[in-house]
Order: sequence, then C-alpha cells, then structure tokens
Amino acid sequence: MTASEYLDTRVQEQMQWMEQKSARNQQWYKILKLIELVCAAAIPFLAGFYQMFSFFPLLTALMGVIIVICNGLQQLNHFHEKWINYRTAIELMKREKFLFQSGASPYNVEDAFKLFVQNFENLLSNENRTWKMDIMKNPQSETA
Repeated sequence: MTASEYLDTRVQEQMQWMEQKSARNQQWYKILKLIELVCAAAIPFLAGFYQMFSFFPLLTALMGVIIVICNGLQQLNHFHEKWINYRTAIELMKREKFLFQSGASPYNVEDAFKLFVQNFENLLSNENRTWKMDIMKNPQSETA
C-alpha cells in the first residue's frame, strides 16, 4: 500500500468516523445539558405561581424528573467524555498526518511512511484501549 492510498483510506476514514462520533456525542451532551438547564431554571419560577394554577406543582415535579433522567442518561452514556476523547484522538491524528505530509520530524527520515503507519496505528490502538476500558467500567454504556 502506498502512502497516498493509506492516507486516503485508513487515515481519512478513521478521522471521518471519529469526527462523526465526536459530533454526535457533543450534540447529545449539549441537548441534555440544555434541557437540564431550562428545567432547573423553570422550577423556582413556577414555584412562585403554585397558588394561581393547579397544575404547576405537577409541572414542577415533572421538570425535576426530567432533570434526573437527563443526568442519568449523561452518566450512563458518558457523552461528554466520549466527545472529548474522540476530539483529542482526532487532533493527535491530524498532527501526525501534518508532520508526515510536511516531512517534519520525526518523519524526515528514509522510512518515514513506515514510521507514520506505526505511529498512526498506535494512536488507533490507544483509542481502542481507552474505549475497551470504558466499556469494562461501564458495561451498560453505549458501544460507540
């Protein structure tokens, strides 16, 4: 496999996959946090109107339940941690790719492509190890 083929297939595909996973986890994290924030801010506001509308106590209780569910989903799925981990891995991969393509150290040697493949595959291996440790600590967590 040539350097160009490796960059176009393995490197680009892995970076694109991680970009999608990072964006998805970021999106879920922010949605859940926004819902929590809105509900938490509304509870004290609604508490002042308990006497005016009979359904406000029920609505306030429901918002409390929604906060607990959102927080539980975040703890169960680790959206924030996954977002950060994927983003970190992508940035490390971009750095290695840039160093290789520009011929900068450590890729200013004769076997630069082999060294790049080894370093890139080590990054992927480390990411897989991190993922496996997370799954083993949290078996109920989503797999990606």
